[in-house]
Amino acid sequence: MAPLLELRDFHVHRGETPVVHGVSLAVEAGEVLVLVGRNGAGKTTLLEGVAGLHESRGEVRCGDRDLTGASTRRRLWAGIALCAEGRSLFPEMSVWENLALGGYLWRRGEAERRARELLGRFPLLADRRKQKAGSMSGGEQQLLAVCRALMSRPRILLLDEPTAGLAPRWREDIAGLVRSLASSGRAVVLVDDNLEFALSVADRVLGLSRGRETFYLSRSDCPTPEMVLEKLLVSEQAVPSDSERISHAF
Repeated sequence: MAPLLELRDFHVHRGETPVVHGVSLAVEAGEVLVLVGRNGAGKTTLLEGVAGLHESRGEVRCGDRDLTGASTRRRLWAGIALCAEGRSLFPEMSVWENLALGGYLWRRGEAERRARELLGRFPLLADRRKQKAGSMSGGEQQLLAVCRALMSRPRILLLDEPTAGLAPRWREDIAGLVRSLASSGRAVVLVDDNLEFALSVADRVLGLSRGRETFYLSRSDCPTPEMVLEKLLVSEQAVPSDSERISHAF
């Protein structure tokens, strides 16, 4: 069976700047892949490139569907959803209205049915159905952001910094949600600076340095934050900077 998400020699630009360089990866159904790297390593750009938000080249596949060069809308229809860093909610809109916006691809009746289904799974949000998103706690807003991404019924969820600024109890709740999504057969690609949280849900870890893949670790390797940081340090020393590559070319 084909992986739910597969990238081959994937490159991403932010404007005129090349950020991700030739990354290849595969994520199976039911798997959580965690991307790790220093700030500027290309983690967020990689997620956004997969979602179709930046110019990219290289092969992108979702199951047996070839999405190379596909628009953001077509990738969303195929089952790829991004829950972006910073939550990007509409603070003056209610919980219900934010969910409805996440279902814009669906006909109104189907979007409402899907929103009711999600509220049924998350009673905390159901209790705040009419509350403005901006008046909720950070953890409640993050839960709403993930649910809004789930409105499109994604097969692949790209999850960027879900625990940023959250209290420990909310990190545990988000970890449970990530595990639940994987258990339901989805593939999750996660970026989070809290390595303890990220490793607690990871099936595999992919290290990035200067936009290039540098190492993989699996759950069987029993990765710890210290092990990951050490590997990142070694990989950064091994991967030349852009200026070094240019100077070596002449």
